[in-house]
Amino acid sequence: MADDDQPTAPTPPEPAPEPTGGDAPAPAAAVPTSESVAAPPPPPPTGAVAAPPRRSRRWLVVFLVIMGLIVLIVVAGGVLFATRTLPPYNAASDFVDDLADNKFQAAADQLCATDQDDPDAAISTVTRHFAGRDNVVVNPLTVDRDGDIAWVDYTVSSDDSTGDDDDEETHQLVVIEEDGDWKPCPSGAAR
Repeated sequence: MADDDQPTAPTPPEPAPEPTGGDAPAPAAAVPTSESVAAPPPPPPTGAVAAPPRRSRRWLVVFLVIMGLIVLIVVAGGVLFATRTLPPYNAASDFVDDLADNKFQAAADQLCATDQDDPDAAISTVTRHFAGRDNVVVNPLTVDRDGDIAWVDYTVSSDDSTGDDDDEETHQLVVIEEDGDWKPCPSGAAR
């Protein structure tokens, strides 16, 4: 076979001569052709489910932070209630309940050291409000504590009360902390 029958490889174009001196010419602008423009992705095959667009999870983080703060506030409130309000309330409630049930000796045993000298006078300070009344309720939300002294409200009412404020009377009971225990002290200073 002759050399003419063989295909010849194309010869590469010769490089453009380097400019001499001065600024280099601006490169030629590329003009997009139909081959250089990216085609959109093909549609998914029939029966295939397209993946949903990715959503931001920022709302989840905000929600979890808010829920964490709410739980923290509830726990802190519960701890404060259990350590500051509940002990004086329990002492006042036990004392008033014993008086309402006519357990005067049990009530006298709970009195503070000041009222132990004359328990009858201390007890009568509270029971005088019970005359003609059937119900006695100590309210835990009315406990006002200042260090080792607390004031607790109790309300007396009759069974036949109509719900008017005139049918109910609210009084304060002083409760003090002695040797780590809360004790009612009816002769103590009321506000």
